Amino acid sequence: MSAEPAERLRRRKVLFDIEAKVEKLQDHQLSASQLKNLKISVLPMVLDEKSDLKPTFFAACPSVPELDEFDLGEYPSAKTALQFDPSGDFVRPLDRAYALEDYLVHYTCRCENRKWLEGTPTPWSGGCVADYHPFKSLYQYSDPEFGALRLTDIAGKEHPHMKAVIYNNIEENEQEYFRGELLAILRLMFGQMKQRRFIQHMISPVLVFSLMGIQRARVIESYFDGENLILRSTGLYDFREKDVKGLKDFAGWWIGNPIGDTISSTGRAHLSIHTDGRIIVIAAASETRYIVGPVTRDPGSAERSETSPGKVYILHSSTAGTLHVPIEGPQRVTARRRPDGCERCAIHILLLGDGGRRQGAD
Repeated sequence: MSAEPAERLRRRKVLFDIEAKVEKLQDHQLSASQLKNLKISVLPMVLDEKSDLKPTFFAACPSVPELDEFDLGEYPSAKTALQFDPSGDFVRPLDRAYALEDYLVHYTCRCENRKWLEGTPTPWSGGCVADYHPFKSLYQYSDPEFGALRLTDIAGKEHPHMKAVIYNNIEENEQEYFRGELLAILRLMFGQMKQRRFIQHMISPVLVFSLMGIQRARVIESYFDGENLILRSTGLYDFREKDVKGLKDFAGWWIGNPIGDTISSTGRAHLSIHTDGRIIVIAAASETRYIVGPVTRDPGSAERSETSPGKVYILHSSTAGTLHVPIEGPQRVTARRRPDGCERCAIHILLLGDGGRRQGAD
């Protein structure tokens, strides 16, 4: 059995420290600034394969059956539940999470059965929480409760990816993240990294479908980049009434395949570049001495060369994230808006070689 790489051991220790700090928190809802102090970075994400903000390590199933192709029973409308139970005893966030997950599991299981019959089964196995042994418990029974409703991973040693449906018995808040969400993510991630079958993988991505409030939900893709826990989150979905597109989005990404480079320690490394007291962040493709040219999600596709004094290089990026450019000697770095005519990116970063002199940003 191969020995664990030193870099991987270091990453596990950092994750262990982050989890310990989150566990001790008294606050159950955390802002982006609070998360930053915990080495947790928040970035946007959308469940759209055509978008540059799509998940990095998880793909959607290209063809998801329509809901009306199956007999899924009556949709668990929150309005109907409130009419049936005006006192609210059975419309806590926890109760509505169970009702929504019951509907979702019927739909996704039928989608998986369809793919199996078509000869293209999904690689995911399991689904029962009791089948897994994460780093620590995924449940808190004191108020506010949180826990896992469903887990799935992939057999073998090729893919350390994991997916989970979790709940938090707390009102929805799009601007903040829940302590329960963070603990579930960190404990699942750390549990994967403890397994020797994944000893060559530096990254163990986790995709959580987080249910909260009165049938609200969001999807969060999480991975550790070597320095920070990255949370890429969608906005809130409203499932109080039947949202066909939202349900199909959830099903598509639940049964979709794993993707991305999880072995290379440099494929998703991140570093903030500080210039003139400001931090400039965009998405990086690879860790090289310099990254010059169009920056993409594919770790092997970025053009690379070294800079020279007085020459300007443009880094294109179409998504928010962090740029990793290990530079020997100071560089002048400045962010610009997308110029007219450039359809590739939302932000430009200019690196200007300056012969080793520290210069401020333009």
